[in-house]
Amino acid sequence: MKVLFILGMYHPRYSANGLCCKNVIDECVAKGWEVSCIVNAYDGNKKMYQLDGAKIYPIKPRLSYRMLEKSQLRIGKRSSNIIRKTALAMNKIKLFLFSWSWPYIAPLYTRRFYKKACNLYLKERFDVVIGVYTPIDSLYAAYKFKVKFPEITFVPYYLDALAGGWGPDIWSEEKREKRLIKWEKKINEKADAVISMKSSYEYHKNNPISFDKGDYRYFLDVPMLLSDVRCNYSGNKREKIALYAGSLSYSGRNPKTLLEIFLRICNKLDFKVIFAGDCTNPKIFQPYTEATGGKICYLGHKSHEEILQLEAEADFLLNIGNQSPYIIPCKIFEYMRFGKPIITTYSIPDEASLPYLKKYGYACFIDESKDIEEVTAQVLEFIEKNDNINVPTGFCQDLFYENTPAAFTDTIKNIMGEKCLNI
Repeated sequence: MKVLFILGMYHPRYSANGLCCKNVIDECVAKGWEVSCIVNAYDGNKKMYQLDGAKIYPIKPRLSYRMLEKSQLRIGKRSSNIIRKTALAMNKIKLFLFSWSWPYIAPLYTRRFYKKACNLYLKERFDVVIGVYTPIDSLYAAYKFKVKFPEITFVPYYLDALAGGWGPDIWSEEKREKRLIKWEKKINEKADAVISMKSSYEYHKNNPISFDKGDYRYFLDVPMLLSDVRCNYSGNKREKIALYAGSLSYSGRNPKTLLEIFLRICNKLDFKVIFAGDCTNPKIFQPYTEATGGKICYLGHKSHEEILQLEAEADFLLNIGNQSPYIIPCKIFEYMRFGKPIITTYSIPDEASLPYLKKYGYACFIDESKDIEEVTAQVLEFIEKNDNINVPTGFCQDLFYENTPAAFTDTIKNIMGEKCLNI
């Protein structure tokens, strides 16, 4: 079977969705499928290359993305902050100018995805195209590709919620929903099947977009649960380490509660707290770093390989809950692979990661609305009780099958049905 993935940030600068796609792409390759991927180019590289058995075709991303990438490459230099602020300002201006067509605001970017897909199809004759959301541009390019070549099987892969998802803060909820539903309905009408995340099940149950194709929406989950990683340390253990790994789009995902808690904990225990990942407001860490003598530190962007090493060395793993009940932080499933205790904050009662972490069992839940001294005491008690836990091998894979990459490939085979037998 020949499969084409169209997505955004991928190797070597993975977004959260890029990491999810890497896992399912690796699983597709392991099944013996031929896989091609159209992705954002990194550092200007637009040449095709192979990665773990898949063909990678980079295309030029949006200008604001390229500028943010450049700012990260210059981290620590004065020009980095200037470039980053310029890129964010440009993005806001573009959002304003294209508000009439939001969330579709980058037609040239979409066209680059689309043209590359059409050119490849003339040579490869793919059986399936997977359009990954986010970004909207890769999803819409896959939709246009299906319109041009109706014989191909088209599967939108909603790793983030479109309908029921994020929208501009200045718009009313009703206006956002109306626009998002309109776009998802348009795209899904051309789809042969749709894969959404389990966290959006209740939304789609209560807000059905279309019934004209019957039961064609499959609910899986973020495919971040791979094989277990167990780390054994010998000799005297060094200071305790707590790690947050992932992006921080401040203030949508605000680390302040964790920072205030560990400011107090670092003054009582031999603890180091690391934040690793892109942050839209890195200055937020500076006063906490100074107040703890460097025990709280921000490392900025790290490769996934570096993140895995940090996760292996950490004693406690940190998560910040989303403000939408339909978006789940995929990092929690990578965290679970290590069988370590997880400390998470939440600001809404139906935050999407809570049911999973409660099922996992080795987690501490911090209500951001509570008094900081009260939640600090809660975390201190959790640290004391969960210093050395022993999560059984294979426990999470059995518990969360829908979060394994195999669940994705099984679903694609189910969607293809009889066609799959003849490919």
